[in-house]
Amino acid sequence: MSETLFLERVQKTFFMLENSIDQWNIKHDLVIDINKDANVFEVEFENTKKIILNSQAPMLQLWMASELGAYHFSFDEKRETWEDTRGSGSFLVIFEDASRKLTGINFVI
Repeated sequence: MSETLFLERVQKTFFMLENSIDQWNIKHDLVIDINKDANVFEVEFENTKKIILNSQAPMLQLWMASELGAYHFSFDEKRETWEDTRGSGSFLVIFEDASRKLTGINFVI
């Protein structure tokens, strides 16, 4: 995959997450803050817990970190999803699970 395609996929993922989080704010009457700065996407929940996403273009990976741990995702062309490089599953499932564990709210993307 080219770096350009990688960055397009990351931006598409960030855009999708931003839309989902906007819906979470409405549905659950929350104020979840999103801070974007180039290749970093930071989600801060009302309880001040965070999930930080960072695109790593040299490795063509999307990294996710929170107090629950860190994950590295590579894009799976066949599934058209970000998959954990250590076999823990897909990005969306892991992101939803971390959001739920950090807040106690059942979020769905």
